[in-house]
Amino acid sequence: RVLLRRAFIPILLALWLILFVLGKNSTIFSNDTRKWELGKQSLYDRRHSAGFAEANHLIVVACHAVVKIEALHHLLSDSSWYLLPYQKDQGLPAIVQSHIHKGTQLTHHDPHSILIFSGGQTRRDVGPTSEAASYYYVGEHLGYNHGLHDRIYLEEFARDSFENLLFSI
Repeated sequence: RVLLRRAFIPILLALWLILFVLGKNSTIFSNDTRKWELGKQSLYDRRHSAGFAEANHLIVVACHAVVKIEALHHLLSDSSWYLLPYQKDQGLPAIVQSHIHKGTQLTHHDPHSILIFSGGQTRRDVGPTSEAASYYYVGEHLGYNHGLHDRIYLEEFARDSFENLLFSI
């Protein structure tokens, strides 16, 4: 695992440099190059969407829990979240809410940034809701996401903190 981290982090940082720093003038994203598919939309199309085209700052919020969608009106209660035993009675709901608020606040203040909520479906007992989607729902419920919809992306595959960073870059 250490070997993988030492090998892949420089590669990922170089990829990030190419994707975000070179900008739209890069020939990598010219119409002549083969499009890399990301679901139904190509990487070229995503790079030239309203929120992504001018981005040169990446803000990552690593997610740690899943909210119970039916309990969005009681966000500061432990019972509104699917928490592991060690997460209970630690004030985690307030911490999570502050992370969501800070990430959206930074994104609002920097028009050249995109925000990624990073966290996958880490627990079977929760169902199909990812940690990233959960944070997005909370931000939406609290009005933090207002005006940022084209600049918020969900990374829904990370299972730990290392993968939060790796997959977001």
